[in-house]
Amino acid sequence: MPAQTESSLKFRSEIPSRNRFPSYLCINDERIDAQITEASGYDLRVRLRESVSRGQSLRVAFLSAIPHVELIVPGVVHWTGAEDGAFEAGIALVEPVPGDYLARHPGCQRSNLRFQCGVPGEVRWLAAKSSQGVTIRNYSRDGLCLLCSTSPPLGARFELACETSGNRTLEGYVSWVIAQDGQHLVGCELTSGFGYIISGVELDLKPAIRYCE
Repeated sequence: MPAQTESSLKFRSEIPSRNRFPSYLCINDERIDAQITEASGYDLRVRLRESVSRGQSLRVAFLSAIPHVELIVPGVVHWTGAEDGAFEAGIALVEPVPGDYLARHPGCQRSNLRFQCGVPGEVRWLAAKSSQGVTIRNYSRDGLCLLCSTSPPLGARFELACETSGNRTLEGYVSWVIAQDGQHLVGCELTSGFGYIISGVELDLKPAIRYCE
């Protein structure tokens, strides 16, 4: 394993976690150093010095305290961005993040990470038998936030389709509503499907975790 340089140490996350083990990504047997900025549930958010593509399958290598032993977890890139001259990527794993590698913002207890977007969609309220256009502000594995022109009742059940999800729809219910500038932010829990489909990426999340030396 190459020794860490001063620049690579500066590239590490400032979010506290139980331990500080380095990690990297493997794409087609090529190693790409990565900074894990958040890690919770089945999700990673990483910073990279080079871009990766949405839909890219890869392996995340978590280095353990045992020399030359790595925990390898497959995943898929479903979200990309850029900030402060670095590339960012959201990765959905096939297994939950191992406990020793969790990295959350102080006070955050979310089981999965949220990823920002601005995708137009259409929601159909099942009880009211009505539909309306919405903007999907962010999504996670098990939920999403909608920007709506009207306020739905708490617990209202819905089906959601958007231009990036193809023929796939999501089902869920309203868990909270907050008024904002004459519109309404609507937090939703999903009961069918993963929020990742908002990204337009088809994910095959079959468990496949292993150790290697």
